[in-house]
Amino acid sequence: MTDGTGAGTRRVRAFCACCRVARLTALLGKVFFAAGLESPFDNALWASDGTAAGTRRLIGVGGEVSGVLPVPPVVLGGRGLFAPLSYNVDPDLWVSDGTPQGTEGVASIRRNGWSSSPHALVPTPAGVRFLVSFGSDRLWDTQGTSETTVPIDGGWQDALAALGPLTLGWGIDGLWRVDGTPGGSLRLTPESEDVVQLEIAGSRAVFLLREAAGINLWASDGTA
Repeated sequence: MTDGTGAGTRRVRAFCACCRVARLTALLGKVFFAAGLESPFDNALWASDGTAAGTRRLIGVGGEVSGVLPVPPVVLGGRGLFAPLSYNVDPDLWVSDGTPQGTEGVASIRRNGWSSSPHALVPTPAGVRFLVSFGSDRLWDTQGTSETTVPIDGGWQDALAALGPLTLGWGIDGLWRVDGTPGGSLRLTPESEDVVQLEIAGSRAVFLLREAAGINLWASDGTA
């Protein structure tokens, strides 16, 4: 912890000599991170407000430290939405306000006991949209409860990005605007051309599109 001065720089908490501490992520005025042992697997999600008393273990995840925060969390209803990746952790989605009592499971999206590996979490006006790693229902929405965590229509997307209130899906099937309703998704790029990288720049998505003539730079405001 530091305020930028020598006198204001101090150790907040000491972990064991064999422990790994990694993946610091700032959210909701706190820092969430992974900490624990790699052998035996005993990793957990922690949160800290920069004080010893405010540094607490939230949930045990097990597995490797990289599975505690495999994808960046997003804010949902005043709490962070997390998707830890571990065979030992069910449900697949969790919310937390940075305290043990404010941390709870949201929904299980599993097949034969294996995690669906939720990823590409992006905020929407109503909640959070994300992808899972298997099955025909790859695109899901959640408002932070089990009942509101549902598969939605949106085609076969490899990644998601938020462009203001819009959700863009992109990958080998090109660029799409995804609204989650049957038939409501709109293709924004020509067929048979894939997006290899995309970044949000203000009110536009700037991306690389693989065309017959090669890879070219494109931009979109989310309209066709």
